Amino acid sequence: MKILKTGKNKLAIIVSDFNKKVTQELLKGTLEELERHSIYKKDIMVVRVPGALEIPGTLNMIIKYNAPEVIIALGSVIKGETAHFEMVAENSSRLISQLSIQHEIPIINGVLTTYDISQAIERAGTQKKNKGAEFARAAIQMLNMYSGIKRP
Repeated sequence: MKILKTGKNKLAIIVSDFNKKVTQELLKGTLEELERHSIYKKDIMVVRVPGALEIPGTLNMIIKYNAPEVIIALGSVIKGETAHFEMVAENSSRLISQLSIQHEIPIINGVLTTYDISQAIERAGTQKKNKGAEFARAAIQMLNMYSGIKRP
């Protein structure tokens, strides 16, 4: 995979603190994979938010004031006893996609939506299965693709 070098803080990661045990592991997997591709933590803006619903508004602010080339949104929404799970998952996902289209930058939706904590832990677990690494690879791929489209 060809890697385009990003400048200082041209890659941003937004991490939800809700279900922090899961999101911290996703962040770890994401940062480790980015480093394997020579994108280092010092060049990445990491912003923490309370939950998945706070991700879209923060995305908008980061895009407006920091002009990143690509953003990875990390979160974990786990089904509970109420319909809140569906509302959070649907709205955060829809708004993340909308902002990506509106601002014409790749935003990787790394908000896990699982039925229980064990599914979430499994997806944020070992490096081999850590979805954070997949989100990092998707960010690199999309950054390259967008750059290729913008520069024919």
